[in-house]
Amino acid sequence: MAELFISYARSSEAQAAAIAQALVARGLTVWRDDALPPHRTYAEVIEEHLRAAAAVLVLWTADAVKSQWVRAEAEVARELGTLVQISLDGVVPPLPFNQIQCADLRDWRGELTGADWRKVLASIDELVAGKVAAGDAEAVIPALALPRKPSIAVLPFADLGGAAEHDFLADGMVEEISTVLSRFQSLFVIAGQSSLTYRDTHKTAQQIARELGVRYLLEGSVRRAGSRVRISARLVDAVAGEQIWAEHFDDGLDDVFALQDRIAANVASHIDSTIETAEMRRATARRAGAADTIELVWRANAAIFDADRAVQAAAIADAERAVAIDPDNAWAVATLGFCHGVAYSSMGSTDPVASRAAALAAYERALRLDGQDPQVLCLAAAIQLQVAGDLDAANRLIDQAIAANDGSANSLYWGGWIDVATGRAARGLERLQASLRLNPRTPHRPFNLAGIGLCLFALERYGEAAEVLTEAAAQRPNYGIALAGLAASLALDGKRTEARLAAKRLRAAIASEVYLFVFRDAGQRDRLRAGVALAERATPAA
Repeated sequence: MAELFISYARSSEAQAAAIAQALVARGLTVWRDDALPPHRTYAEVIEEHLRAAAAVLVLWTADAVKSQWVRAEAEVARELGTLVQISLDGVVPPLPFNQIQCADLRDWRGELTGADWRKVLASIDELVAGKVAAGDAEAVIPALALPRKPSIAVLPFADLGGAAEHDFLADGMVEEISTVLSRFQSLFVIAGQSSLTYRDTHKTAQQIARELGVRYLLEGSVRRAGSRVRISARLVDAVAGEQIWAEHFDDGLDDVFALQDRIAANVASHIDSTIETAEMRRATARRAGAADTIELVWRANAAIFDADRAVQAAAIADAERAVAIDPDNAWAVATLGFCHGVAYSSMGSTDPVASRAAALAAYERALRLDGQDPQVLCLAAAIQLQVAGDLDAANRLIDQAIAANDGSANSLYWGGWIDVATGRAARGLERLQASLRLNPRTPHRPFNLAGIGLCLFALERYGEAAEVLTEAAAQRPNYGIALAGLAASLALDGKRTEARLAAKRLRAAIASEVYLFVFRDAGQRDRLRAGVALAERATPAA
């Protein structure tokens, strides 16, 4: 059973959901009536959870005062001594509940540090702690609050062979994957030895996640067939209760330690990029209420590539809020600089000179704050690339990031784009393809495809380039760089009709030749310009 039961009127469902999310993020288990199972009676389930909860949070509103259900639930909680009250609209609770302290949260917008909100948390903590002290079987181990970073634990892998002597391989996978994941500074990783204590447990994923204080759990299994082995793994968001990634890996058993190294690196790289995508989507979806530094940074990174100026401005505003909350957070500062750099390079800024200056100022500050963090190094390299700055410095920064963790999809992505700019098309192609393989569902997929297409263009593989750039342009119809590469590739591949159509789309999307900045190599830039010109002059095939 959940530690906390939330009672509310249907008209305040959105507020109840926001409050529940804030409490879950703090490490509490929460139940409200959106979790009603379809096979049991409403009243039976309500009463069961209501009486089992350590605390009952009643959200009073004018509608809740009129609700017989809310009144009845509040009365049970009052009798049990588990009642905690909040007024969402300033309404005074009805008799006899007006004799009990009620927190006034009419102006609450999700802030996690307000005095009234802290009082509510203190009351809940006291009631939950009392239930633990009383020996409640399900709450013996108190919940841990979620860290600010995305957090993960690797649970013991099941050995489907069933032989005890084979456990060393399954347990070794947990240790190796945990070790590799710990290299990703963007993640909070529970040590493998702590995770292994959950072997043969009957606890649910949600219970384990609460006890370890993590959002994500990696589960897996090991199955042998002769000299081959299959490692299956799946990543779950234990707070949301959903699977977000699954994969299996087949390999040989010739060298067990080499096998563990390969699989661990592969799994960890997929997990890092999958969590990054999940965190950006989660931050973007939760627009209402207050957000902390990390959520604002995820939100800004998710939105900044949008071609709409208003969306770019909102991304910059989110990054500025993150820096205001935590001025010494190097990742937040680097994100702010990156956002200004994108606005500058995409012509989304109303003051390009100021945007470029802001990008470079944030670049220097972020590196002073933490010049070793791979996330900061990637964004710093990207800033130099976006503002047509020092590409030698960009190369050094991205090489440092890749050296720190060569399995990072983000490092490989920016490394590939820097290779595009500096004329290293063959290496850029390898990096961008590896990045996309690690994170095929990235929200930045069209930009990754565009980079791959431009590498193929630079390598004079025009047919392949056109195929990839067609997909990029389909996903981002007004993406000038992709359209320029597509028009030039089609023209140089002899596809005159298609080339002319692509050139028309390019001119409708962007009037200048700003797309040429993508190549710093003069020869490649001239070939791109000539290819676009050829596409514009092309006549339809007879």
